[in-house]
Amino acid sequence: MWPDNAACRGNRAAALTGLRHFGEAVKDCEVALRIDPSYGRAHQRLTSLHIRLGHIEDALKHLSLASPQPDPLELDKLQTVQKHLGKCLDARKARDWKTVLREADAAIASGADSSALLLATKAEALLPLNLLDEADSAISSASKLDYPFSGSSDTKYCGLLANAYILYVHAQVDVALGR
Repeated sequence: MWPDNAACRGNRAAALTGLRHFGEAVKDCEVALRIDPSYGRAHQRLTSLHIRLGHIEDALKHLSLASPQPDPLELDKLQTVQKHLGKCLDARKARDWKTVLREADAAIASGADSSALLLATKAEALLPLNLLDEADSAISSASKLDYPFSGSSDTKYCGLLANAYILYVHAQVDVALGR
């Protein structure tokens, strides 16, 4: 492999995405863009990866840089995930846990299928509904993801640092299960 070839890094990222190694795929796309900042395919791959990870702002940034005219399918997927995520967070603030579950599931089904934050939100919503086994399953799935969060270390989610939120929900589930 040529480490200074953007296309090679981009192709490696595509293969890693197929293996569900999203963290490594994101890193390879970022390396490809350091080599060639105008490499549109890396921006397209990052858009797709960030949608799957539920990182809306990062996906928007790369969607606008991918080409002069954004891919309408990716734009639609991004807007749908963004809509459901917004409704999910609003319902969480209102402590409407059934709506949180419905909107989190809708965001996951719309494209954010590897979002540790959405899985943690889902686990948190399952606790007050006394669905402890499902909450444990959701937070375990979130903890197993290859790349839970790729934003900057000070990115907030639900009032906490993103990675801290996942740990916070994990602790809530463990306490509820008596661990």
